[in-house]
Amino acid sequence: FCADGEHAIQCPIRFWAEEDPEALAIRLVGEHRDIGSVVADLDMTFTYGQLDWQISGARSILQKAEQDRNSLVGIVAGNPVQVIVILFACLRERIPLVLFSNRVPRAAIQHAIDRHHISAMVNWPEVDPCGDDGGGSSIFRRGDGAPAVRPSFRVVPTGHSKRTGQTREAGFSATTTASGEADLSIDGLATMIFTSGSTAQPRLAVHSVGNHLSAARAACSFAPLPRTANWLLSLDLNHVGGLAIVFRSFGSGASISVSDNGWSPASVFESGVTHASLVPAQLNMLLNHLEKADKMLSGCGVQLLIGGAAAGTSRVREALKAGFLIRTTYGLTEFSSQVATSELWRIGNDVPSPLFLLDHVEALVDGNELLLRGPSLFLGYLENGHLVDTRNEDGFFATGDQASLTDSALIINGRVDFMFISGGENIHPSAIELQLMELDGVTRAAVVPIRDDVFGNRPAAFLEMKVGSIPQARIEASLRVVLPGFMIPVHFFPWPSETGEKEFKFSRQKLMHLAQQLQHNAD
Repeated sequence: FCADGEHAIQCPIRFWAEEDPEALAIRLVGEHRDIGSVVADLDMTFTYGQLDWQISGARSILQKAEQDRNSLVGIVAGNPVQVIVILFACLRERIPLVLFSNRVPRAAIQHAIDRHHISAMVNWPEVDPCGDDGGGSSIFRRGDGAPAVRPSFRVVPTGHSKRTGQTREAGFSATTTASGEADLSIDGLATMIFTSGSTAQPRLAVHSVGNHLSAARAACSFAPLPRTANWLLSLDLNHVGGLAIVFRSFGSGASISVSDNGWSPASVFESGVTHASLVPAQLNMLLNHLEKADKMLSGCGVQLLIGGAAAGTSRVREALKAGFLIRTTYGLTEFSSQVATSELWRIGNDVPSPLFLLDHVEALVDGNELLLRGPSLFLGYLENGHLVDTRNEDGFFATGDQASLTDSALIINGRVDFMFISGGENIHPSAIELQLMELDGVTRAAVVPIRDDVFGNRPAAFLEMKVGSIPQARIEASLRVVLPGFMIPVHFFPWPSETGEKEFKFSRQKLMHLAQQLQHNAD
């Protein structure tokens, strides 16, 4: 891991490629029908040496496409192996990489491209990853002389110009004191991921390599990760939790398992998997899979980190009985993933295992709101081409979470604002309300969470109409053009008329209570 005070560090993948080139880096699990434009050996694994070689090839494609540290490149985080290769190629080139969810509609991606002036996209829209890439798909020879195919992908200009001559404050210049071929800037802009935060418009959170590695180092200090560990890539790479898996594993010289068809409960039981990070909805799916399995399955000592939302104590205890090792966590995008982690839960404990702050975290509670400071605190939000610092004068970030602290133990008591979490996804009601108000005939809209056994919460909407009503199917179809599926309300209720207008104007608590009643009556 990086040393404090340095401006650059050798890429951890290059470090392990030189230290132990035959060590396992990535194992592909599942049917392996499509691993995209990156070629693995026939046994469907990448050693550190092979992965480093692929990254060098991807870097050459970026250079031929004339992308540099003044660029802002985007990628839709679909095929995870390809994303990992391109991510580290961009990091070596000092190119900030914007990671989009593959569940976001095309119109929303195009809006973000225009809003943030992204200069190029990788394989978007829907470019054949195996086609001609303008110079990147020719046959190369590996270090051992064997012929192999370098990674193949297209870098597609968007029409937005690069930020030439910008300062770091404006967002695009890396600060570094080293120029090694595989060095990474510690404090320059590295990754950009979307988070709903506390605004209707998704915000682009910017992290440095130093942020990611500091978070990884702290997590592994609390719960050591041996080189023999294999972490299932169970979270998307456009989420900070997915990136945390990559930086923890490669920073420690461990390996990851990647499923070609995305995460599934069965992938947890793949041979060799020792760790997995799950949100509560995934934990529910895993336990349901165990109940329905034709043959007896057990956790066999696989360690599960449960985060993204509060995990139900009863379900955690079921997982313990099934043989899993469990840690619960609290974290957030802006702090590069984990802030606090529990010790391993114990069977028979009457109370949940408490959360303890990791050693890089400084925390205080101001007016019931949790404030955080430390080296894994992100660089800020990208707005209008500039990096906006969100810290107060003492360097603390306001999380928006209500909390209390006792002897380094952290208790989270809910949100300060109205944002809620559904299946590990942050949902801010105003983002959905904004789109509902765009529908012809809608005069008022309010979105509130309703309880859900699988996802924790799901959105429900109250609508006031000018005349009549809009068919629900038409509303859903309109929303799906601009919103990902997890933000589509599962219920649409008429605006309550039996109570005075003033009382319900902004009383989300009463609307939440009414929504629960209406859902209960419908069930």
